[in-house]
Amino acid sequence: MTSGSRQIRERLNWRKKNAQSEPKSDAVQIGRSMQTQALIQSKPVEILLALLVAASLLGGATACDPGHSVEYQNRTDKRLEVLINGRPEVTLGPFEKQNLDLLEFRGTQDFEARDEDGRVVYFETFTWAQLKKRGWKIVITEAAPTGGSPTPIEAQ
Repeated sequence: MTSGSRQIRERLNWRKKNAQSEPKSDAVQIGRSMQTQALIQSKPVEILLALLVAASLLGGATACDPGHSVEYQNRTDKRLEVLINGRPEVTLGPFEKQNLDLLEFRGTQDFEARDEDGRVVYFETFTWAQLKKRGWKIVITEAAPTGGSPTPIEAQ
């Protein structure tokens, strides 16, 4: 047998041996190709969704005024809970003051302070402009006869 015929015979034997596994490898290749194609198609969608989420978060954060720090001063000898529109915001000890950030709002907000027995010792309604005019301070003193204690307006 010549070397050329031997090579041909070896190739034919190799093809016979591998003929049964070729369809499997084609199926695997097709499956991998489909997975790759699905991955390529899904990546742009994932990237687009991530960009949309990031843009909406950034847009939401910059679309409104970031607000302002408001100083709450408790000038009483009582522990007080400060509420905005009925929601607890901060608890102040006697003669304590704290700064809290307040997001800009439209319309009015009700600011109140209650003592440990739940009695209202301070109540005022402010607009954003009024709060700004008062120097971003809410001063709580002993209850005035009207049920509230007006926060002094700072000279500008």
